Amino acid sequence: MFDAVIFDFDGVIVDSEQAHFEACHSVFAEKGINFSRKQYQQQYIGFSDHDMFPRIFADAGKNASYQTIESMIAEKINIYRIIITQKNQVPTVKGLYAFVNYAIEKKKRIGICSAASKREVIAALNKLYQDGLPKCFETVVTANDVSFTKPHPDPYLLVADNLMVEPKKCLVIEDSPTGIESAKGAGMHVAALTTSYQNQLLQQADLIVHDFDELLSKALLD
Repeated sequence: MFDAVIFDFDGVIVDSEQAHFEACHSVFAEKGINFSRKQYQQQYIGFSDHDMFPRIFADAGKNASYQTIESMIAEKINIYRIIITQKNQVPTVKGLYAFVNYAIEKKKRIGICSAASKREVIAALNKLYQDGLPKCFETVVTANDVSFTKPHPDPYLLVADNLMVEPKKCLVIEDSPTGIESAKGAGMHVAALTTSYQNQLLQQADLIVHDFDELLSKALLD
């Protein structure tokens, strides 16, 4: 049924939202803007930094120049990379390794589509390779690779193009409403993990599961 599997990154491959929150909170605290982990999860997960940072300023009733936002994003990326690389082992979503090996066994094309920056994804991915994750990802598309990132369909369409697979033949693993909207807009089948959002916010997905162990039991790649 599917010729390719496309993974979102944060909240799907890596359980890294806490690291993103800490890095983001740190740079905004310097500007006198504070928000809770709950606020971050409810309002900002799934957006790229270039979409999220102006939203945070707007929600705080403040304005920021393009130069200020670019500088803050660069600082946030550096903080995130430090947090990730200093971990003894990068936390992954339950059942990830088994599902990745299952996709490899079924000879599926495999890619990543993330709204994070290229530097953040590569830093975490290299750490995961050191931890034993198979180097099976044929393409890694991030916010740096497209003019319009999630929830626009362009990122997922680019992954499909890079993998040379029709969108309708792609199974996407996502964890956020914006990511689901992006993949569905690209004409792909979406399985949503409840790692970041509750079921009622993921209803646009074709399938909702708790983790990769449950997804593996569905035998979607057979």
